[in-house]
Amino acid sequence: MKIINIEEELLSEGHPHPVKIDKLDEIYGRENCGLKIYDSLVVDKRYYIHDLVETAKIQNIFAHYGFAPRVYDVVKVLINGEVKYAQVVEVIEGERGAKNTKYEEARDKISQYALKRGFYNRDYDPSNFIDDKYVDFGGWKFPENYKEQVQELVGTPPYQNIPELGIDGPRENKERFDRYNLDDIFWGGKTVLDVGCNYGTLCHEVHRRGAKRVIGIDTPSMIDSASEITQYLGHFNVDMDPVTIQRDDASNLSRLDIKEFDVVFHLSVHKYFGLPQGVIDRCKNTLYLEIRNHEKVDEDCLDKNFKSVNKSEIYDDYGPRILYTCKK
Repeated sequence: MKIINIEEELLSEGHPHPVKIDKLDEIYGRENCGLKIYDSLVVDKRYYIHDLVETAKIQNIFAHYGFAPRVYDVVKVLINGEVKYAQVVEVIEGERGAKNTKYEEARDKISQYALKRGFYNRDYDPSNFIDDKYVDFGGWKFPENYKEQVQELVGTPPYQNIPELGIDGPRENKERFDRYNLDDIFWGGKTVLDVGCNYGTLCHEVHRRGAKRVIGIDTPSMIDSASEITQYLGHFNVDMDPVTIQRDDASNLSRLDIKEFDVVFHLSVHKYFGLPQGVIDRCKNTLYLEIRNHEKVDEDCLDKNFKSVNKSEIYDDYGPRILYTCKK
């Protein structure tokens, strides 16, 4: 858990009003970051229990569908030496309470989704909405069968391992991560793009290793499941974005809020859309390019765009593959 030292006096404490803290924008690679501050990680509100980690997960699941602002982390905060806990949140502005004309429509959408998935919630008071976003998930809980619901999001047979969910796929994570030499990179502060992220296993790993921002892209149907899995597992500052790339055309990457990534993974997706120049242009430092051994890569293009290109021997990982590690 991160420890954030705040020297200035914070005037607002607890939900539903976060405090904007400028230095958080740099830490999390975001804009408009703030803190919701509490005395402990689990807060007894007399009528309900507010678990900061559980409610952060739930809020982000709703945020994926535009129903709520994001939570980027749960942290320990030192305020002039006093220990508190906080959710790092997206600070939004808009109408609240009786003046909020978007409240009823937003309430109906959120309540329908909550009912569908079995979430336990307290209420939908208008004061807990800013425009069409619900901002106070205090007291919300996962249903008892929620882990099983998340497991069912994974296709059969699964393509990747997700050990936290007890899911075994044909591609073994540790062997893959060792092959990619992830230990050779200091991940702290890095921005990472995973093209064709599947359910986000690699995104989770580099986030766990300290990457500042991680974005995984894949098809819309895959991304909905990947986002829910990612947030359920607590990878709060990982984005799952339904960006589609056409063969030799990565213009859709322009919708991402990061223009250059320190590290780009382009693994086993070459057969679908090649390696567009737009992907190469988004790479600031290191590109991992994995192909099946029968596929052809324009190695002259790699040599032109990167200072060094290391090509591995053929290895077997759910079929024979080759890895290019390219550095600018």
